[in-house]
Amino acid sequence: MSDYKRFFSYVYAYENSTKTTNSGFAKIETRGEKTDIELHMQRLNIGQGTASLYLFVCRGEKIRGIFICDIPFQNHTINWHVSLQTNHIGETDHTLSDISGIVIKIGERIAYISQWDETAVDWDSFYVNESEMDEPFNSTTVEDDSLRSEELSEQSDSVLSITNIATPAMNPTIMINPIPVCEADEDDVLQKIWENFKSRYLQVHPFEDQGITALKIELKELKEFPQSNWHLISNRFLLRGFFTYRYLLFWQTQENGRKKWLIGVPGIFRREEHVLANIFGFHDFISDTKRQTKENPFGYWYRTMDEEC
Repeated sequence: MSDYKRFFSYVYAYENSTKTTNSGFAKIETRGEKTDIELHMQRLNIGQGTASLYLFVCRGEKIRGIFICDIPFQNHTINWHVSLQTNHIGETDHTLSDISGIVIKIGERIAYISQWDETAVDWDSFYVNESEMDEPFNSTTVEDDSLRSEELSEQSDSVLSITNIATPAMNPTIMINPIPVCEADEDDVLQKIWENFKSRYLQVHPFEDQGITALKIELKELKEFPQSNWHLISNRFLLRGFFTYRYLLFWQTQENGRKKWLIGVPGIFRREEHVLANIFGFHDFISDTKRQTKENPFGYWYRTMDEEC
């Protein structure tokens, strides 16, 4: 598949033409004449509204913006997918190879940028041909996240390159049919789930120094947890980890005399991985003491499971 290409690029917030914080990432995937772009951004400084998506081309000292579409955002979040013609970006003569990155404008302000190359850019020179915004745009937009799982692999500092797909595309909301678990007695629903899983899954001790027993569980078991956790079924970071290592880790700890139940996604600790884990709600990492290495330690990105329905 010589015409296949896929890469990831971080999206940064900009204020007064200056890069500030990481806000998410873009995935760009090309198959022949079709290019798909996905945006996944969180913790935006504006709660809801509409932003304008551009791809940009560096032309000497000028930066030409090619209008693609308007994208909605709500709850300080963007999850959006758009399909383009690889050799006629925005119905121009530009191909994907001409494109240097993404610009997202809110009103007249450049709010977010993802740049794919190292070209020095003066954002005050950004311009848009207004006539392009009135022309019909031959693309297909799909609202929200497509929820396909794919494997993210070796990552560079600004662009995460992937050349192989090791995970089959699938829609987990179809694969998994959640059923209610919260009915009469909800005093300790996660304890009941733990006892149920213990009879079916391997018990392991990856954190020997802490005396913790954990269970290696399958993705399908997320349907057994209270409904407030069901959003994890479509969490792309969790899906990527599961389809790479084929299991999730479930365990409990004590915090201030109270049980705390955790779900862990296996993976390697890297700075770039830490950024992605945070975007998808897995803010903490614990090393597997049995598989310790000085560089790139193996362990689990984890978060607390909600006991409420």
